[in-house]
Parts: sequence; C-alpha cells; structure tokens
Amino acid sequence: MTDIVIVDDLICIFQCLKNVCFYIISSPEENELVMEETLMTICESLDALFKSKVYKRSILENYDLLLLILDEIIDDGIIIENDADAVIQRVDKTEQSATSEVDTIQQVANKTKEGLSGLIKSFLDF
Repeated sequence: MTDIVIVDDLICIFQCLKNVCFYIISSPEENELVMEETLMTICESLDALFKSKVYKRSILENYDLLLLILDEIIDDGIIIENDADAVIQRVDKTEQSATSEVDTIQQVANKTKEGLSGLIKSFLDF
C-alpha cells in the first residue's frame, strides 16, 4: 500500500514492506502518479530479488543490491525505468557476472600460488 502526503510544500510518497519504509520526496510540480509508480518499481524489485524477505537486516547485508536497483531505475535524478521485471533482470544479470568475476579472481590467485610454490621449490633445490 502506497500513501501520498504533502509536507512543507513537498510531495512525500511512501510504502512500507515488513519493517522497512521507503520514501520518495519531490516538488509539487512533479507527477505524483509517476513517483508512485517509481516507488512501486523499487519495492517490487526488492521484493523479488530478496525473495519476499525485505527486512532492515537483509537490506543492510545486501546494500549493494539496493544501490544497483536504484541505479537501474534513477539516473542523476531522472527516472529512466519503471518496469520492475526489466530492473530485476538487469540487476540479476549484474549479480551473476560479479559472481563469475569472483571465480575468475580465485582461479588467478590459485595459479599464482602454484607458480610461486614452484618458484620457491626451484630456489630451494638450487
């Protein structure tokens, strides 16, 4: 459920999921329906990527995921995406590529370790 409130000549739109509340604050000139749609996109994306476990703790533990979601939706204060499915797909793809990069780094570390071990053994055998 999304609520809209006008506070000090600003439009404040908020939605609560479990124990977390999300807010979008804008000037009165902005379209509140677009702002509400943006907030719903953020919340739907979080809910899907966190598998319906959107709590303060899960957000703090996965803060990078929240930032990726916001980066896909808003760029320099401009709303560029309001489709939650597209955001989920892009963020999930980014997370998968980050995981594969970690595997690659681990492989490089193992090869370096093996190379250094061989080099040390050759010096000891000398």
